[in-house]
Amino acid sequence: MRRKVLLPLLGISVVLILTLAFKLLSSVSVSALVREDEIVLGGVKYYHESKKELDKRNIYIFNKATSEKKIIYQTPKSYVDQISISPNREFIAAIETDEKAKNNLVVIKANGELVKAINQDVRKYCWSPEGNKIAFITGGYSEDGKGFLSDGVYVFDIASSQLKQIAPRAYYINWVAFDSSIYYYESKNVFRYDPVAAETEETPYRGVNFSPDGQYYTTSSPEQPYQVYSTKTNQAVTDRLFATFKDSTIRPSWVPDQKHQLLVVRTDYELAPSDSGEQKVKKILGIKQARYAIYDIEEDEIIKEWIEKP
Repeated sequence: MRRKVLLPLLGISVVLILTLAFKLLSSVSVSALVREDEIVLGGVKYYHESKKELDKRNIYIFNKATSEKKIIYQTPKSYVDQISISPNREFIAAIETDEKAKNNLVVIKANGELVKAINQDVRKYCWSPEGNKIAFITGGYSEDGKGFLSDGVYVFDIASSQLKQIAPRAYYINWVAFDSSIYYYESKNVFRYDPVAAETEETPYRGVNFSPDGQYYTTSSPEQPYQVYSTKTNQAVTDRLFATFKDSTIRPSWVPDQKHQLLVVRTDYELAPSDSGEQKVKKILGIKQARYAIYDIEEDEIIKEWIEKP
């Protein structure tokens, strides 16, 4: 009699274990990471290459080994921009823009599942070094010609969905790994925010674009000529690079996996003048070419240059 009872119970246990295992595997697949051999494409930047109108609204996962491209997300708004993968490769963030030029920040998983839509006018953002939080700047462009006016700096915790304001305004922001702090540029001053202590202090720096190890940084504001500074001495270390790229309107970026190399881009646009009231407005027809250079700070020279055309 005991054996007859155990067999049905054993069968139920096997079914239960298989069911739990299936659910576990399903949950793993839902939270899958963006693989090392994959990159994200889409939005306005990709549209300039593809010339396909729908690519403004799409986010793709592209496999570099197989050249396979699959769409994982499509915005219901006009377009997406500033697409990036979190450092832990678990999430993808992007800024959506509607027909009235209002933005919001979306966070999705690698399979396209929407995690959070932050319905504020987000203009710039950056990931925490761990990839589980996002710091961002909100604001809009004034109608009286004063340009962009920031109205807040926030940190969003993905796990808890907690949103916290850390500063009244900023124009550039960077969450660095070398001291786990948030640096933001506001009114010609750079501030450092400690997320653990929730404390802010003013720094002597002129920018927030730090090298991965924090030894160097570049200026952030277009109002200042682009320059490389030593974080320790806060003195300029070279004039050569930005004398060559003095007309660059794109902020230089640090080359991945290289401590002290900068990628600088100068884009030449095809412009068409048109009359708009008392002012002449130049409309961008397209990109003529983009000039790239990699500059090594230690060698104080440009080690590679190339030109790309659409």
